[in-house]
Amino acid sequence: MAGLMAGFGHYTHAVVRGIPASLAKEALRSSPVEVDLAAAHREHESYVEVLKTRLGLEVVELPADESLPDCVFVEDAAVVCGDTALITRPGAEEQEERDTWHSTWMTSYFCPPQMRRSRGIVLAKKHSEQTEVIEPQKQDSKITLGGQTGEQISQCSAKKRPALSSGFQFSREDVKAEVMKGALKDLNLNIVEMTDENATLDGGDVLFTGREFFVGLSKRTNQRGAEILADAFKDYAVSTVPVLEGLHLKSFCSMGGPGLIVIGSSEPAQKALKIMQQMSDHRYDKLTVPDDLAANCIYMNLPNKGHVLLHCTVEEYPESAKVFEKLKDHMLIPVSNMEKVKVDGALTCCSVLINKKANI
Repeated sequence: MAGLMAGFGHYTHAVVRGIPASLAKEALRSSPVEVDLAAAHREHESYVEVLKTRLGLEVVELPADESLPDCVFVEDAAVVCGDTALITRPGAEEQEERDTWHSTWMTSYFCPPQMRRSRGIVLAKKHSEQTEVIEPQKQDSKITLGGQTGEQISQCSAKKRPALSSGFQFSREDVKAEVMKGALKDLNLNIVEMTDENATLDGGDVLFTGREFFVGLSKRTNQRGAEILADAFKDYAVSTVPVLEGLHLKSFCSMGGPGLIVIGSSEPAQKALKIMQQMSDHRYDKLTVPDDLAANCIYMNLPNKGHVLLHCTVEEYPESAKVFEKLKDHMLIPVSNMEKVKVDGALTCCSVLINKKANI
């Protein structure tokens, strides 16, 4: 396993997106709860202001799109590590109901990355606390994982994506990914695209510890998506973790600092943590909070500020908020997420953080 990433938690830029009016009525949600749109706007403005003014990040603010009710949740569209950005294929429910989009600017060329695996992926068996290390073996241009063979992506060949105005079917997730790709290209990041239609990956299912990746296998992320992430970030080990309850892996966990995992107290959250501990060569400390959703935090390590943690407010989760007070070496910043959580949004969902080096 790689050592701790140099500059883990150091960020210079954040990509965020505005809240459309359609969020209140049309955004996907686990339960039918009414959203106060004005309050949602206020809390998101405060969130962006913390990133921009209090923490000094350069914030790229993308405009809201009324046709994309949950466009404010930008995290799912990309995974950024170092100077590489993987544009994902979120497996949201919307993906099953593909809409026709009429925007000729979306015409683009795609060159699928080859799966040239240099390391194994650690796989957790679903519905079991047992773990298994499975080393891929190449056999006749195929990758074998635990007795199951998946086709290796064929050699790169540029294909022209049909113009949207021609009536080609695209999902809302495709459109969100394209907008994010454009923003990250403007920041001169190296772009890697997931073009395998069998792969799904949500950024909310990806936990980067600074040493390795944990990828939640959920309704929105599958093993093929985890494989492609491993191919994109070859310097780091990748382990998969079953997400048996909740929307994403980071619905009940996040990083609270180098080597510190913030975790919810529910049984599914604790089982997921146990699997991560079994898979890793590194021993992580844990900070357990009573409320799973309160475990979703944003950790940064910034010049002149040190360890910073954006976390839930006492109004949202009073008992969990008290737990964070144990982190005496952190600058603790409570950030309200009372409205966006009603449509399954968490703190990490609302930004993509980037450490942009001067020579990128």
